[in-house]
Amino acid sequence: MPERKPDDGSLTVSLLGPKYDRVAISCERPSGCSGLVLSDYNAWRLFGILSVLLGIPLTKEAGKAITL
Repeated sequence: MPERKPDDGSLTVSLLGPKYDRVAISCERPSGCSGLVLSDYNAWRLFGILSVLLGIPLTKEAGKAITL
């Protein structure tokens, strides 16, 4: 994991919706706040993409379960 930089703020992840079927991600920085709300399906896809980009190996079962 790289070093934390001065403009790296807090990160929040929450479950939303009546069935907790939405994932909300927000990131605070000195310049403002950014956010994203995903369905649980797309949250899994984003997880798979980030694992590939960051070089974090997934188990075979997880790799098969995520459809990009």
